[in-house]
Amino acid sequence: MSRPKKTNFPQAALETTKVDWSQLDPWAGSQGLIGVAIPLALGFFLNHPSYGAIAAGGAMYIGMGSYDKQTRTSTSFMFLGSLIISLAALTGSLCGRNFWEMTLLACLWAFAAGMLSILAQPLSFIGIKTLVTLLIAGGYPSSWEDALQRAALVLSGALLQTLLFYVENSYFSGLGAPRRLSTPKPIWKKSYGLLLTHLRFRSEVLQHALRLALCVAIAEPLSRMFLTHNAYWLPLTTVIVLRPDFDQTLIRGFARVAGTIVGVVLTTLIVMWLNPSGITLALFTLPCAWLCFSLFKASYALYSVCITAYIVFMLSFIGIPEMSVLTNRLIATFAGGILALILFALWPNRKAD
Repeated sequence: MSRPKKTNFPQAALETTKVDWSQLDPWAGSQGLIGVAIPLALGFFLNHPSYGAIAAGGAMYIGMGSYDKQTRTSTSFMFLGSLIISLAALTGSLCGRNFWEMTLLACLWAFAAGMLSILAQPLSFIGIKTLVTLLIAGGYPSSWEDALQRAALVLSGALLQTLLFYVENSYFSGLGAPRRLSTPKPIWKKSYGLLLTHLRFRSEVLQHALRLALCVAIAEPLSRMFLTHNAYWLPLTTVIVLRPDFDQTLIRGFARVAGTIVGVVLTTLIVMWLNPSGITLALFTLPCAWLCFSLFKASYALYSVCITAYIVFMLSFIGIPEMSVLTNRLIATFAGGILALILFALWPNRKAD
């Protein structure tokens, strides 16, 4: 049995402060921002800001991670991802009211996402992003009518972002857009065969998938027992922090916690001092979205600062109390990060002899 390497905690914390500026991608930030801004603007001017926020969420999640420095996810797989994300929003919304249904669905989805981690982009990307969407939607249970409406809004935002990425990739290279090759499409037969080879307990991929499902099974009841608002943040943090190896889990956990604290402090000061509303809040939200896309590959800690600020401003924009959001976000982030680390420490990878 292999044990996690003895990790120097100060060194792991130091890793979170490193920024790879060569991975800063302002063009991806601008492209992603447009896809988020259009739904927000439409929702605001049609007097349905919550609708705009939901559609912007679809655009944010399908766009995030679709760019690498030299490659981008193909349009066909962004389209496929859009369909699966909207399905996750639909099923999460319907099952969220029933604890057992939601927990079972989330565990199965987490297992699938964990198995897909062995495959390269875009399948591994689709797995984790749709799991995040499922958990968020489960935090807002609704009727069939409302669930279908929410799924349609998520799909519309995701498809808009897909269209914008296609236009940028096809026509804007002459205006300064970097030329990026599409990520190679997976060979389905080969991918299926690779997954089958890892369906054995000694496989680190299978252990990661089971560990991810177990984390969700533990985090779901904990979140419902101890968090009053936005309980989905606890399992969401857990699945984002948990990586197939311990060192990366530790570093990502530090980055998530540190980034969230900084983001919470900054947004709290802004909300307390300026008390922004309406268009002012939107003007704060959009730069955060641009920074999320631009910094995602450069620094996960800085990305965590920006995504925390984006979420808090967005929820303030649609009328959810700021202080309850901030408090629950902090509690869930600490608990989710600690849960991921504890579970990995108790269940290290077991390699074949």
